[in-house]
Amino acid sequence: MDEKTGVHSDATRKGLPEGVVRLGWISFFTDISSEMAYLVLPLFLTAALGAPVAVLGLIEGLAECLVSLAKGLSGALSDRMGRRTPFVRLGYGLSAAAPFWLGGVLALVVLLVALGAGLWRGTGPAGA
Repeated sequence: MDEKTGVHSDATRKGLPEGVVRLGWISFFTDISSEMAYLVLPLFLTAALGAPVAVLGLIEGLAECLVSLAKGLSGALSDRMGRRTPFVRLGYGLSAAAPFWLGGVLALVVLLVALGAGLWRGTGPAGA
């Protein structure tokens, strides 16, 4: 039973705390948004920007390395502090912000590629 409203939810009747249910939904929607963004990233890098597959592999490898290091570091800090909630909030907050950061980085890459193409051809950006 929800102590504030006095109403039984399906989750609390089954023994799941309301916070766990909320975290489950947050995780679900975060995973959907990140999968939609990261699904097209390899295609964009290889097809649109012409990056070699080896560069794509390097990017993926570095990303996995950083994720593993972050998990180990946050786990050790969490064990030392004895608190999990700040790390859960930070992790889901970063996951929610990642698609926006990814969009900004991709826009910057496209801009740099366009400027670089103009510099290599000896012309400026279109319309300049």
